Amino acid sequence: MSPPLPDPYELLLCQIPGLQARHVVALLEQWGDARAIIGAPAAMLRAAGVPPAIVARIVAGQRQVTQVAAGLKGLARLAITPIPLVSAAYPERLRQSTEPPLLIYVQGAWPPGEPLVTVTVHRSLPAEREPIIRDWLARLPGLGLVLGAGELVHQLVPPVGTLFAVSYGLMLARQRLPIPLREAIQSNQATLMSAVAINAPPDERSAVLTEAMLLRLSTGQLALDSGTSADLCVPLHFVLAFKDEPVDGQAAVGKRLRPNAAGGRVLARALGIRVTATATVQQQRLL
Repeated sequence: MSPPLPDPYELLLCQIPGLQARHVVALLEQWGDARAIIGAPAAMLRAAGVPPAIVARIVAGQRQVTQVAAGLKGLARLAITPIPLVSAAYPERLRQSTEPPLLIYVQGAWPPGEPLVTVTVHRSLPAEREPIIRDWLARLPGLGLVLGAGELVHQLVPPVGTLFAVSYGLMLARQRLPIPLREAIQSNQATLMSAVAINAPPDERSAVLTEAMLLRLSTGQLALDSGTSADLCVPLHFVLAFKDEPVDGQAAVGKRLRPNAAGGRVLARALGIRVTATATVQQQRLL
């Protein structure tokens, strides 16, 4: 299902220029919720260490709540939902990162399914290997893709259950996404996510932010490479680097993925999938 619309005070707080995640966390610890922060006296905000310029913007927020609420209704008509850092709907994995985005925008199903494996593409993948790629990706328990970095992959993957991240505003996605993907998002079978304003064009900084955001949301990363070794049974390299517990708990912690079929079996167990073909992996320890 789609996420609920946020409280206007929460959205307003996370849109204040100059405010960073650590400031928001500190303010919440003292005042408890966004409404109390927006209504706090300027003297108390300054005493809490908030810079004067930001204090002025917070105090001015009281006059903007009605406008923000109206803007939320407009976004709802576009099926776009902003999720502020202070909202219960904000993903916990992302919230725990060093400097999480104060605001993300989503369309479609929310929250995304778990476990989620992010797929990245290092090089172009030959068309004749598409059946192999399609088979592997179909077996992942959950999938996350950065659009723009792997067009070939997102064309191969059924959109149902997939989290797609874009480095531009969701208003631009209407012209950029293929029709089957748009339909899956509109029917809450897939999710589209962005951490930039709804009309923001793509740029290098946003692309870096988008990939980092998706990786933080993921249980692990699966990197596809076209491969160069002639003795590979499956001409792809799969690399998984868990940041938290693997799918099967502690069973794979500390094990080394050897570049042979045994490494492929360890990887498959960690992913929670059954392999029907021989797979090889780059040497990599599951942390």
